[in-house]
Amino acid sequence: ISGDMITSGKVVAGSIDPDGTINATGDRAIVFEYGTKLEQNFSNSGIIASASEGIWIEKTRVQGDIINSGQILGGEVAYSGEETVGLYLVDMALKGNINNQVGGEISAEYGITLSSDYKDGTAGTYSATDLTVQNNGNIVGLNYDAIAFDITSEYTGTGGSYDNTLNYSGAGELNGALYDIDMGAGTDILNLTDVRGEWFSINGAETINASNYIIQSTYVDDATAMQAHTDATTTDFNFNNIGVLVDTAGTYTAGSEILVMSGAGAMTAEDISAFSIQFEGFAGTSGDFFLDGTDLKYRLNSVGEVGAKSDQASTFSTTPIAGASAGALASSMALNRNVERVVYQHAKTKTKENMELASLASDAIINSQKDFDPSGAWLQVFGETAEYDGKITNGVARSIAYESATNGVVVGYDKSLGNGLLLGSAFSYATSEVDGSADQFSTDITQYQLSIYGSFNYKRYFVDAQFGMGKSSYEQTREYVGNDVKSDFDGDSLSFGIGAGYVFNATERMTLSPYAKVNLVQSNQDAYVENGSFLSVAEVEMSSTQTSFGTEMNYVLFANNGTKWMPKLFVEYGQELGDEEGAINSQFIDTFANGTTGYAPELGESIIRVGTGLAILGSENGYNLSFDYKFETRERYTSHGLVLNGKLFF
Repeated sequence: ISGDMITSGKVVAGSIDPDGTINATGDRAIVFEYGTKLEQNFSNSGIIASASEGIWIEKTRVQGDIINSGQILGGEVAYSGEETVGLYLVDMALKGNINNQVGGEISAEYGITLSSDYKDGTAGTYSATDLTVQNNGNIVGLNYDAIAFDITSEYTGTGGSYDNTLNYSGAGELNGALYDIDMGAGTDILNLTDVRGEWFSINGAETINASNYIIQSTYVDDATAMQAHTDATTTDFNFNNIGVLVDTAGTYTAGSEILVMSGAGAMTAEDISAFSIQFEGFAGTSGDFFLDGTDLKYRLNSVGEVGAKSDQASTFSTTPIAGASAGALASSMALNRNVERVVYQHAKTKTKENMELASLASDAIINSQKDFDPSGAWLQVFGETAEYDGKITNGVARSIAYESATNGVVVGYDKSLGNGLLLGSAFSYATSEVDGSADQFSTDITQYQLSIYGSFNYKRYFVDAQFGMGKSSYEQTREYVGNDVKSDFDGDSLSFGIGAGYVFNATERMTLSPYAKVNLVQSNQDAYVENGSFLSVAEVEMSSTQTSFGTEMNYVLFANNGTKWMPKLFVEYGQELGDEEGAINSQFIDTFANGTTGYAPELGESIIRVGTGLAILGSENGYNLSFDYKFETRERYTSHGLVLNGKLFF
């Protein structure tokens, strides 16, 4: 059919199933108008094309569904001074639904326009509209809207209004806006599910329920290109899993309004959950994210972070989930290093030669140790507090600040095998609490670690090594749109360290032990799902490689009946080769909505550690006790630790 197909005032009792090509070179391809009644489905699997409207249905009753698996194409540009429409429904009664199936395409300057839903009947007794648009194909607004709804439900006669429900869902694409939804008088409900389209404007719906809505903008070069708007008639407003996605074609003007929710009577921050923003290949300046009519106003930055104007910092922030995970992992890695240092202390200077070098009070004491075997059991209790300042780049919070407190205990046993060789094992238990800034998250960590260690000493030289395997459990709470959501997950870690040094006598009573070492920590956090937000957080892997060198000083203050009191001091400089900023990604379950993308903390590359303490070596070296303080500082990180240690030699 190369011309128009027009019916007027007819009853079509059967189904209409074009599967060929209808190509109108002039006006509309298919027109149903003025009292036509379609009693069954209209199902297109072919091509319906026109320079103006593909299908025009006016003042027509459609009892069945409008189904498309082919192409319904209006003109790509205006025709006779009028905008073109793929599927135009005006002043009509649609009893069925619109179903754009997989592979189906509806395209024109406006993809679909629904205007002034018309009902037959006596004034005041009109039935409600319950319309569902399902899209699993592609609905394209070439120059304007993918779908334009203007369902005022106002009969031109006297009296009457309608209670309308409009449903939209589908896994297909809306290339263009979902726009100008004017549902008129009555008690109106708009349900939007699994929408992936551009900006929208809604007027007149008293209840709006939106779930899994991605505002996907292919152009944002003016102040209204990505605007979601509701007017003052809205009294019930719920958005779940709303996202903003700007693709590589996006150019963004500073000061543009990204998202506007205005005038809704009952709209509060709690009405919007899981708000996320994602930019793909986007470079631009900052604009604003508004919730007009509330106390919230947020500035949106080009990498998708949201910073608060007032005390609502965590309501829409995209960083807490990343901060919670990253803080937990960083604390776990710090705990690993603490255990590693514990083991080092017991692997070093405990063999026969170094015990002698550390006991300089008199020749008699040294001689009494020559046959000493340093095998023994030991116990250490430690505590550490740390602060991470967070990282801000170009005014954007890349990772969130936190404070942590760690407490633990380590028990171990080692055995001298002769010829300067010592081997041992240790078991550690520790707990850590990580609290994000502004109370945005809190994470409790419990960790167990098994370590094996060894030391080889030759005269004044020593080589130490340690390997550890750990298991961690996490209990996490974070603030999420005014509520606390919780998650439980596990993790594991591996650590390895090796170092070497030399002990020499600086004075009769003082030894100096310069050393160098390399430490590696690999920490993994399992994927998990938050309880309360249905946010699935991907598995996270962090690694740290540190090289360091330093020196330790021991001084025999005095000796009495074989017991020695030895103050000690160490200074160490290190360089971080790993532990870099890394992305932590998430996604909402069973939707295509992206969750937050945050970043693990980057503590700083240069490390300075200092410490001091007091050691007591018991008579005939039957035991030793020590109490130490240690301090670490990096560009964005500081920690303070206390260690109480005791060892009984056999």
